[in-house]
Amino acid sequence: MLNNSTTHNSPLEVSSRVRLVGISMVRAVRGCDARTVLKSVGDATHPNFIRWAFDVAVKPARTRELRFWKDEIFGNVDKWAEPKIVIGKILGHRKSFPRAEIEIQWTLSPISISHLVRAGEITEANHELTRDSLAAFLERRLQ
Repeated sequence: MLNNSTTHNSPLEVSSRVRLVGISMVRAVRGCDARTVLKSVGDATHPNFIRWAFDVAVKPARTRELRFWKDEIFGNVDKWAEPKIVIGKILGHRKSFPRAEIEIQWTLSPISISHLVRAGEITEANHELTRDSLAAFLERRLQ
């Protein structure tokens, strides 16, 4: 039998390998609904302003599929840093990445990555995604 008189507030943990999280993680951390999260994206007047959100949808004109920089959601970051600085923190210094690694780091499905490569949004060379194309993609897709 569960004892409901004792509650445990355990903090959410996300693997250090993950760099971008989905809206469900933001909702869980902030304890709010999706609409509230979406209203905070890009609105500097919002009390819970989210600056570092990226639309990773294959066809962003039709739908939005946002990923949020984990460091912003879980801590304090410079919301006014240059995008290249933040994108550098997201990607690190490597020149290329296996698809499976970006799947984990950006919480994307293998199918989504394949569609982005086929659409010319991300470049794959020698079975790895190039850093330059990933950086350019994130910069284009910053909300």
